[in-house]
Amino acid sequence: MKNLPMTFTVIMALLMAACGGRGANAGRGADVAQAQSATAVSPAAQVVAMSDSLIRYRGADTVDMGRMRSGETVTRMLTLRNAGDTPLVIVDIDKTCGCVDVDYPKRPLKAGEEAPMQIEFDSRGINGWVYKTLYIKTSSDAGSYTLVVTADVE
Repeated sequence: MKNLPMTFTVIMALLMAACGGRGANAGRGADVAQAQSATAVSPAAQVVAMSDSLIRYRGADTVDMGRMRSGETVTRMLTLRNAGDTPLVIVDIDKTCGCVDVDYPKRPLKAGEEAPMQIEFDSRGINGWVYKTLYIKTSSDAGSYTLVVTADVE
């Protein structure tokens, strides 16, 4: 137990170093108006694995949009993977906020197949820590998969 704070500090340092020193403000122009209208796109696609059993047991995942200035729009590319044995069809996505837009595959994904999925967050009029929820409804009768979108808007 005595080493727990030290372990946490080491892990956080490693995670920060793994980002290559690029913060959320890297690459932004000096002009504030330009920065507020800029759209940032993540370089690496996070994998979201879905299956009937994950949905049945209330599977969930989180997408962190990072830190941004109010008024910015940030886009994250995800990879949606069908981790089940049967085809996966997204029927609809319910959103808790109109500030989040989702572009998802409209065709069935075969077992093991992957497809791109894009999430866009528009921070106009928003300040503070943001927690928005997407409920991904599939053709399965198991329910919906929960995808949480978080952001820190300055």
